[in-house]
Amino acid sequence: MADAHLLSVLREHLAHLSSDGSEARLVMAYWPTCVGGYACRLPSFNALGLRWDKGAIVFGDDTYFAALARFFDLAPVEADYLFGDHPDATGFDRISTFVDACLRIDDILDGAFDAP
Repeated sequence: MADAHLLSVLREHLAHLSSDGSEARLVMAYWPTCVGGYACRLPSFNALGLRWDKGAIVFGDDTYFAALARFFDLAPVEADYLFGDHPDATGFDRISTFVDACLRIDDILDGAFDAP
């Protein structure tokens, strides 16, 4: 079951980036500026072991999607839904804004996400 607290913290961070007028951009095809990349920028997540290391998202011995899935306690398909950028492979529409990412987190937290 997804870690509601960690996902809520991430959602709050992304919602803030969406509304603060900053120059932050969400580019899902580029790890440093994807949803997972922004998660790695949170000191509270760094303290729990999620980090950006030598060009990779890392948590414990896992990298990229596996690291994010394990950190947020997501099923692989949920990790693809929130962090993926391969609509042809996953069948999910591409996330293009912070608001899109927040809505996906809401779907997971509310139990509204229905895997294909």
